[in-house]
Amino acid sequence: MAAPAAAAAAKSPPSAPAPAAADADAMDEKKRSAAKVVTSLFPRIPKVTTVLLQFYITRESNLQLDCEPLMFFCKEQVLLAAQEILDKLNKQVITYQDIRDVAENLIGLHNLAFKKSPEIAKVTGDNIRKLMIIVGELATSLEKVSEVPPTDWMGIGDTVVAKTASLNMAEVAPFYTFIPKMKDFLSMKLLGAGGFGAVYKCVYKPTNLTVSMKLVPCDKFQRHKQACIDKVCASVIGHPFLVKYYSCFASRDAYVTVMEYICGADMMRVCDKAVYLPTNECRIVMAQLILAIEHMHLRGLLHRDIKVSNMMILPGGRVKVIDFDTNKICVGHFAKRVLKGYFTKTAFEFFDGESAGTVPYMAPEILKRRPYGRACDWWSAGATFYKMMTGRVPFRGETKQELTDKIINQPLKWPKDEEHPHSATPEAKDMVFKMLKKNPVERLGSVNYADIRNHPFYAGFNWKKIVFQKGDLCDIPAIGECMVKKTDPGGGKPHLTISATSNTLKRKLVKVEEMVDIDPTSQLSLYTFSSPSFKKMINFTKTAAGPVTVQPSMFKSTGPESETLDYKKASDVDVKAGIRSLTGASTDKSITAKEKMDIIMWRTKSLGKFWSFGITVVDVVGENNKKFYMIEKVKSGSPAEVSHVLEGDVLVAVNNQDISELPIAEVKRRMQDCGDQLVITVLSSSAFRLLESRRDWDEILKAAGQDTIQVRAIKTACSGSGYYGFKVFEAKAWNEQKKALVHCHVIQKATDVQVVTPNKAMYPGDVLVMIDGAPTDSLDAVGIKAALAKGANELSITIAPMSPLRLKRPSYTRLHETVMTDANVPEPSTKANIDNAAAGAKPAAGAPAAGAKPGAA
Repeated sequence: MAAPAAAAAAKSPPSAPAPAAADADAMDEKKRSAAKVVTSLFPRIPKVTTVLLQFYITRESNLQLDCEPLMFFCKEQVLLAAQEILDKLNKQVITYQDIRDVAENLIGLHNLAFKKSPEIAKVTGDNIRKLMIIVGELATSLEKVSEVPPTDWMGIGDTVVAKTASLNMAEVAPFYTFIPKMKDFLSMKLLGAGGFGAVYKCVYKPTNLTVSMKLVPCDKFQRHKQACIDKVCASVIGHPFLVKYYSCFASRDAYVTVMEYICGADMMRVCDKAVYLPTNECRIVMAQLILAIEHMHLRGLLHRDIKVSNMMILPGGRVKVIDFDTNKICVGHFAKRVLKGYFTKTAFEFFDGESAGTVPYMAPEILKRRPYGRACDWWSAGATFYKMMTGRVPFRGETKQELTDKIINQPLKWPKDEEHPHSATPEAKDMVFKMLKKNPVERLGSVNYADIRNHPFYAGFNWKKIVFQKGDLCDIPAIGECMVKKTDPGGGKPHLTISATSNTLKRKLVKVEEMVDIDPTSQLSLYTFSSPSFKKMINFTKTAAGPVTVQPSMFKSTGPESETLDYKKASDVDVKAGIRSLTGASTDKSITAKEKMDIIMWRTKSLGKFWSFGITVVDVVGENNKKFYMIEKVKSGSPAEVSHVLEGDVLVAVNNQDISELPIAEVKRRMQDCGDQLVITVLSSSAFRLLESRRDWDEILKAAGQDTIQVRAIKTACSGSGYYGFKVFEAKAWNEQKKALVHCHVIQKATDVQVVTPNKAMYPGDVLVMIDGAPTDSLDAVGIKAALAKGANELSITIAPMSPLRLKRPSYTRLHETVMTDANVPEPSTKANIDNAAAGAKPAAGAPAAGAKPGAA
């Protein structure tokens, strides 16, 4: 009986998936398809976002030499974020989670900048806010199509800016006041010479501090980005396994870098001396290299020249990775939780075809000049691992071309036992082979850096202990042997690193004693760096009465500056709230604050002057004679039209400055004199904006209520009969009950209206609901004109009093998700009841954006 039962069980259909799993799959599908839905139904939104992103990237990509290295880094990170959104938007694969992750990551970047320099954090916050303004409408649309609660994107930008807005910035000494003089350095000996320059052991005489000094001739770098990258790197990193930079500046003939002096040996020489390292020692050395690379990657830096000769090892086994001249800024990971989008770019992030590094350690994709990413550093780390285990690089060739062909095409082989008696453990070999996968997508670390830590080769390994452990980590006798002082090292020839070329010896080395200082005020900020400890030391020497001694411990760090990323922490699948939890820090909790929408515009310069933004602003009088500024006209094809400024928008701020108390001439002057960029703040509650929210128009009108007023006809020579002093704007709005588009007529102008009904008024932004008791939702512009042309002396009209010029009106947040009403307070921004009934109204999938047809009444 058991067999038939088993057969029946085998034939029975599989059980249905769990409801939770099915719901998750449905949500994922909505999220993935949202971009195509938004592009299909509302093409204006992605089109405007694309144009603005292109403007922003082009404008901010200009390199400024008076920009500090950290400022340059933060600016590049925001640009990379903008480029990532633009690329995904163009491919129609952008999701709301992508933008949430970008925003969360940039907030982490802002926190990092805030710890290092509040002044730089302030500028970075402004740049993040601009990006949130640009992508906010797109992100909200993606969220609504995906049926998830929308995020207050402008609130995120405001929150970031608010963090530094209230700070009283202390006066900071100019960067050049911390530049030491070359005459204060005493050269002790040449440590090495390579392709870029020479490194010397020196003593800074005012404090008797032993340092390493790197001199690179100024003509070695052809591009500013290449010349400044090591300073940028120094301003961001902070890890015990990375060499510490003290100061960077320029002399007349060379770029000068003052670093910590590492009393150790070049790992290349140690490997040559020992032939190979035992497995346990390899494990400890590689762990330090892995942590150093991981720290650089998470901080947004690609090393691109990982190799044994760029590693210094101290007696006791501590490693320091050196040489940041070939680094490149990549997307960093600054959020506290794991962002999946970050690791999808590990294999492919750059498509520029750049090639940097040392050929025996270069990844195949770099040699083929194909797209590459952070995975190229893991290849180089794998080649370094192979070198330490075997004493040779994984691929060898007589010529550069032969070596390149082997790296690209030849399979990796482990040395034969007769050639290399020491056989590594299977786990070690497996890790090397996985790090040297030719396809970067398959390479160890490309999916998640936790895969490297969790490899069987590191089973039971304590990653935290190796960072904070005091004392020796391992015993490698070859280190001490390499550090033994010889009577005639190299026959009087300078020690050359592996990056040295045949021309290195032919070229005269730059020397410390030959360096000539330049005027400190002529130093370029981008090429200058001073660590906080070095600044403290310089200030100390200025106030000291005589020579002082500073111990190297003053510059020591016990661990990495930032917390290690917890790869087990919730990713975007597990966190439902996402970035939304980061909003709400603004001190202004009023409804008007929630109504404010920022719009960013750019204009071009031609013939020595800027062209207009294309908007005409007029002052209008609202309820209780309160003054407002309104956009009267938007020029076709202008920057304002590109950024989707609407006629009828109520203007409340220019470049984040309130304009309510300013005369209109001053408002226009500020808009004209703002350069190529303008940010205006408008109210989202205007009917012109609500028509584009794709909500049920009937619900909106119910929330607004109705006022019936009598208006008197105005007799003029040119207007004829049927003119009542107001102008109507026609659009189409969605009616959920009728499941159809209905006509909507918004009061666009109301300058000459004569209202007979006591204590009643009409304002631009009110909605015309009925004429003499007849509904207007079935009338087009011609029908409205005919209804008004009857020529009656007085006309009864019904309006929905929802103009932003009114003190008592329904107020909508910029997300258009909540209706707020309060008839008992003079200003709805001070207090309001929240009516959630209207929040449940869902827009129909086919409701298009409003189309405008103005008509006179």
